[in-house]
Amino acid sequence: MPIKNKYFILILIVILAAAGFLIWQDFQKTKKTTQEEIGSKNPASPAKAGEKIATSTAEKQSAGQAKETADYFKIRMPSLDKEIVVKGNFTEVQKADLIQQIKDASELLKGNFDYYQGWLHLGLLKKAIEDYQGAEESWKFAALIRPKEFLAFNNLGVLYHFYLKDYSKAEENFLKAIENKPGEMMVYQNLHELYRFSYQEKADLADDILLQALKQDPKNIGVLTTLGQYYQEIGDKAKARTYYEKALVLDPLNEAIQTELNRF
Repeated sequence: MPIKNKYFILILIVILAAAGFLIWQDFQKTKKTTQEEIGSKNPASPAKAGEKIATSTAEKQSAGQAKETADYFKIRMPSLDKEIVVKGNFTEVQKADLIQQIKDASELLKGNFDYYQGWLHLGLLKKAIEDYQGAEESWKFAALIRPKEFLAFNNLGVLYHFYLKDYSKAEENFLKAIENKPGEMMVYQNLHELYRFSYQEKADLADDILLQALKQDPKNIGVLTTLGQYYQEIGDKAKARTYYEKALVLDPLNEAIQTELNRF
């Protein structure tokens, strides 16, 4: 399997592994909100007439703003009723299962457009059946409703890099993901791969982005070894040795790193 596809599969595994916890987390938040709403309806000491009017006005304003926000997102929400066409090497049973999963995910989102994890999941399903436009739409909407999260932007970066071949958009989304979560090393690695293998106009940034990652996590063995491999590949043996040695200090029993050092 090509290295590039391995990186995307790794991302899918990470997202799917995290999805269960995050969905449970969403459920707990919903449960907590419901409990607070019920609690707020308990009888309290009578308020003055002026206070009642003020509260009522504030509630109406808040409700109006919430409706405006919901309307803003709903008119930008991707269509969830498009024909589902499954591409790729799937059996008929697998195709039927994927179609049903997409239908179920779509129905869930029709009733809750603000469900971030649902949009991430739908995007993964659309990507799996090679509906790259559908995946793009799902993840772009996820990014719209959660502009401070990183996963949707990272997924878009991978999609633009490996599948839609739009390297400037890939870079833009990876950088946004890093801005949102500077400590997420996976995104730095993805951007490094973009610069190193595809975005030739910016190939000189391949090591810069990893050096930036090390400022966030100086002891990250994955980043250190990737830098070693990169410098070794471009013929800078001194720098390659430096980063391999730093990685080996952190993981003295790592035979793969020792093997690379023995090449010098």
